[in-house]
Amino acid sequence: MSRSRWLQNVERRCPDYIALNYQRAYIWLAPDNHSDLSSRWTGYGDAAYVHDLLSDDGEYLTENAPYPYEVAESFGPKPFYIRNGGEPIDQTWNAVRAGIFPRTIQYGDPQDFGVYNHVTVLERTGECSVGNESSE
Repeated sequence: MSRSRWLQNVERRCPDYIALNYQRAYIWLAPDNHSDLSSRWTGYGDAAYVHDLLSDDGEYLTENAPYPYEVAESFGPKPFYIRNGGEPIDQTWNAVRAGIFPRTIQYGDPQDFGVYNHVTVLERTGECSVGNESSE
């Protein structure tokens, strides 16, 4: 099963918790001009589904929303395109930042809570509507 289909099948699997991280979920919410990685990894429906899992404003993009999940906890700083309303940061900031904070994702400890380590944990708060295949 493809990664995209596996994620969107969460409604049928109906797990108690879902962890959305930068590398496999938040990157799908990045604007098109964010990076080559975001454009390569985003499949049809991924961004809409992640948006709806995190939505608390009642504006949904997928047919089966709202989903029975609430944010239980978030760890680490959110990516700038979430904090900044989706606006891309001037790329010159990356060069300045590397001079001020010489640790980068390439050379930093991957266990540090940098922007690339943001995780949001969602907890199921109700019954799934499509079909519950959980092991409860």
